[in-house]
Amino acid sequence: MAQKNERNQEASVYIGNLDDRATDELIWELMVQAGPVVNVHLPKDRVTQSTQGYGFCEFQSAEDADYAVKIMNMVKLFGKPMRVNKSANDRRLLDVGAKLFIGNLDPDVDEKLLFDTFAAFGPLVQNPKIARDAASGNSKGFAFVAYASFEAADLAVEGMNGQYLANKPVSVNYAFKKDAKGERHGSAAERLLAAQARKNDPASVTPHPTPAGDDGSSESSGKLSVWALEGSIKIRCHHFMFLTLRCEEVRQLYDVFATMKHLACVDSIDRLYAFSHREAVEGGAWTWGVYDPVEEFGRMGVGSGVGEFWRFTDINRGFALCPTYPPVLVVPAKISDTTLSYAAKYRSKCRLPVLCYLHPNRASMTRSSQPMVGLKQARSVQDEKLVEAILASSEPLGSAPRFNYERSNIIIDARPTTNAVVNRAVGAGSENMEHYKRCRKVYLGIDNIHVMRDALNRVVEAIESTGDSGVVARIQAARTGWLGHIENILVGVKTIVLAIDAGHHVVVHCSDGWDRTAQLTSLAQLCLDPYYRTIRGFAVLVEKEWVSFGHQFSLRCGHSGHPERFKVSRAKRQAADSAESTPVVEESERAEEAGGGYEFSMFGRFATKALRGVQSRITSAIQAASENLEDVDDPDPFLAEYPELQAKYERPTANGGNGFKFGRTKHDHETSPVFQQFLECVYQLWVQHPTMFEFNEVLLLDLFYHLHSAQFGTFLGNCARERSGFAGGTSSVWTWVWGQLQGDKYLNPLYGEDEPRRVVVPDPGFIQYWSALFSCHDPTLKKDEEAKSSENLN
Repeated sequence: MAQKNERNQEASVYIGNLDDRATDELIWELMVQAGPVVNVHLPKDRVTQSTQGYGFCEFQSAEDADYAVKIMNMVKLFGKPMRVNKSANDRRLLDVGAKLFIGNLDPDVDEKLLFDTFAAFGPLVQNPKIARDAASGNSKGFAFVAYASFEAADLAVEGMNGQYLANKPVSVNYAFKKDAKGERHGSAAERLLAAQARKNDPASVTPHPTPAGDDGSSESSGKLSVWALEGSIKIRCHHFMFLTLRCEEVRQLYDVFATMKHLACVDSIDRLYAFSHREAVEGGAWTWGVYDPVEEFGRMGVGSGVGEFWRFTDINRGFALCPTYPPVLVVPAKISDTTLSYAAKYRSKCRLPVLCYLHPNRASMTRSSQPMVGLKQARSVQDEKLVEAILASSEPLGSAPRFNYERSNIIIDARPTTNAVVNRAVGAGSENMEHYKRCRKVYLGIDNIHVMRDALNRVVEAIESTGDSGVVARIQAARTGWLGHIENILVGVKTIVLAIDAGHHVVVHCSDGWDRTAQLTSLAQLCLDPYYRTIRGFAVLVEKEWVSFGHQFSLRCGHSGHPERFKVSRAKRQAADSAESTPVVEESERAEEAGGGYEFSMFGRFATKALRGVQSRITSAIQAASENLEDVDDPDPFLAEYPELQAKYERPTANGGNGFKFGRTKHDHETSPVFQQFLECVYQLWVQHPTMFEFNEVLLLDLFYHLHSAQFGTFLGNCARERSGFAGGTSSVWTWVWGQLQGDKYLNPLYGEDEPRRVVVPDPGFIQYWSALFSCHDPTLKKDEEAKSSENLN
């Protein structure tokens, strides 16, 4: 991997704060997760040949480099968080003294979490520094963060002081100066010096460019009326509804924008719509108690009959063992709770292997997270005994094995092989099969949440390019790669179904065991057990595999919203004779001089709450948003009047767009359509086997809609522990589903109850584009349209 003479700066990233043990090969293997790598170079000392703590990585394209910066920055390698940014932009920002002290930190808070949290308020001069014990490396409970401007630091103090970070309220204030006893940073003198530095070198301290005209100069105040006529608010909803709002006055345009932003971005989960909504229908058992673990696993035979080798345990009572697992777990009967407590420490997030399904032929399906193998190939005897007991659970004590277990029982690692290997560098990895007998391991190659999010973005771009029709051509759908990911998931499901149906045991995990693992285990059970193909059984399946086992609904769906999702960009003026040109101003010459308008873009869960409540609360919210505006000294007249837009301004791209995509901000890097993919896989199974499901497509579409509506508490929170705190204050989505069952809305007329209760095997070669999902299924709009139609008929 010799250094090339000419390196593509735009496609290269700088990697800093590297450990001495980092090598070219390890960096190559780590960075290839973001995209194809062309070259890796770690400068070495000429005498000692040791690395100097930094290096460069060149990708094939600038987009891959941008993606690497997004997902690799602050990732720990050998216990040190790497600094990853674009080589072309690797000029350190001027340190103006905007340094903050963060106290009362939880021991679990690391540099990456601090970076992701505090970089929301503005660019950082350097990576956050956590004070650590020199011997143990443990956090001392405080850290320092330095901003490039006092404005960003003030926002961080105001927004984060007293807020909870990893379950502990942190204190945020300006740090004391080293050379002045008792004096803190942020004094008037420092702010004056920073203002002077901004005048001398604006690029070093100004993170966001101010709007400029076509000639590079600021727009004159006389052109505000032109911007008002050209401005619009573009909204992209999670359920693929695209809206454009226009206003005659720029003040009115911003008021609506600020109002919707105020309604969408909440600082606490109890401000979501679910806590003010109450479902009128009384669902009886179809409420929060639709799933009872003892009853459900008892139905499978746990504790007697085919399940005599399994037992219930309350070792996780009060979420003491694993905070993201349910309180009641099912484990092999011959494994003690003491062994379980030690085995949990070897698995990521303490998510040890536990039973999720027991087939009538005694074959089991268990789920877990990845083992903490690391570069030193660590092992756990307790974890090995637990897996061995799982694989031997169908054989009576002392009997000869029925199968050749080396070829029959399977440990499923849902990740690509490279991803699993690279995770060793951060202390995790995959099982060493020399220590796990009676089974083999299979990698499924299902990509991570970031790849899935990007694929969905490409689908959205394809939908937007179709105009009003919304019909995506087959070749467009193929280019997005979305259906290829659905196919990969179903290939994995087929592997699991065939193995269990043949009487073999399967252990399933990915990285943390709450995304790809939940997809595979729930879909496999749907194929294996006809009970889960009924409406009631499907509700139990979702509650068991997704809700109780800790899928991070709020994190993956971005329920709370964030101001970074609201973008302001300069809309490029299109030709006057274009069929899609923006409205023309009174004088064409003035319109030519203007060049375009301000375009506001927003998306997400707020489409349900904000659009529904905006009519009744628009006046008060506009007034509240207006009172929060503060005047700043800015040469641009638009931003002088509306300073909140300053930090959200983006220069237009070459094609006039603003480059805004779902989940592209650093605060949305954990969002991903994981549960949506599960519903789409269920749809594919329903299409392939139309007589085997009691429910129809409408149920899946409604569940997807309410996944983002924040109307019910079922899909809020990130684990059962969080959900237990607010379940009583919200309604369950299954109460609403039960209310819909009074008619035949969800019933499949082709369902044959008398048909043999056979196993459903997926066909990965037969995948369809789910046009109903990507054509904006909105039950609330449909209900309004039906009401209007009935009124017209009367």
